Amino acid sequence: NNGALNLQNSGALGGANATVANGARIEMQNNIAITGKAVTISGHGGDFFGALRTVTGSNTWAGPVVIGDVLARIGIGTSGVLNVSGPVTDNGSAFVPHFIQG
Repeated sequence: NNGALNLQNSGALGGANATVANGARIEMQNNIAITGKAVTISGHGGDFFGALRTVTGSNTWAGPVVIGDVLARIGIGTSGVLNVSGPVTDNGSAFVPHFIQG
């Protein structure tokens, strides 16, 4: 549940979609693009800087992002860029995502 999955390669998730529990996070770096994968995020990432985030570089999440709870945050580091080009939804739960810059 807690901890970070640090993605440094566009194929790092293989064929899997991802679910990020409260207290955990997916970190992206090295100018990668994750395409065709869905992610459901819950919580603030364990340190309030995002359950889905860029650490460094210009990274892209090109798949659906589902906001799993009211605490869900999407973030970037102090010098990174995160492009989210898939739909961001809450599956009808009326959650509002928080976007954070570190």
